[in-house]
Amino acid sequence: MFKKLFDKLFKKQQKSIPERVKETKKELFPKDGGLMHMSKRGMIELAGHEGIVLSKYKCSAGVWTVGIGATHSVVPDLHKWPMDKTITLEESFDLFRESLKGYENAVRKALTVEVSQNVFDALVSWCYNVGKAAPRRSTVIRLINKGVPTDSKKLYNALLMWKKPKSIIARRTKEAKLMTTGKCSNKGRVTIYPVNSKGKPLFRNGKTINASDYLGE
Repeated sequence: MFKKLFDKLFKKQQKSIPERVKETKKELFPKDGGLMHMSKRGMIELAGHEGIVLSKYKCSAGVWTVGIGATHSVVPDLHKWPMDKTITLEESFDLFRESLKGYENAVRKALTVEVSQNVFDALVSWCYNVGKAAPRRSTVIRLINKGVPTDSKKLYNALLMWKKPKSIIARRTKEAKLMTTGKCSNKGRVTIYPVNSKGKPLFRNGKTINASDYLGE
């Protein structure tokens, strides 16, 4: 009798490992509020990496882009825009906020542990550059999920594995620094670039602004 009672209580209290992991994930990253988002500080740093172009242009991958890295995912008819159509700075930051949602979600889905704000900011910045599929197959997030300290050289080097093309190394180094030390590198400044008639940014003719003026609190 006592054995049956014990077995009943034991089964009631114990849950399968998959069920427990699923509940933990749900608690850390609830669907209905309480989600971790990129901080204002992180957004300013990312905008500094991306720069701002107020008319459409083709990025290095040949994708039509506008504002702060916004593409057809938030501007479906972007490919139809005339070359002389422009947006305001305020609109570019609005599109930026909208664009971020998918990348934040991709990072949240890949993580199974809680992370600090600077780590999350760095991961979203990296994801914004390499794509939404990267987090779930990356060494850096696998190491974080395994409990490797986020201030370790191991994680720093894992993020720097994503170093192609060579021109991206400076940005990746800044993201690794943010992740492991919490220090930003762009001093809150973002550069606005004009484009030529073929949609090519003129990087030598940029003008800098203070991003915090457009992101609010």
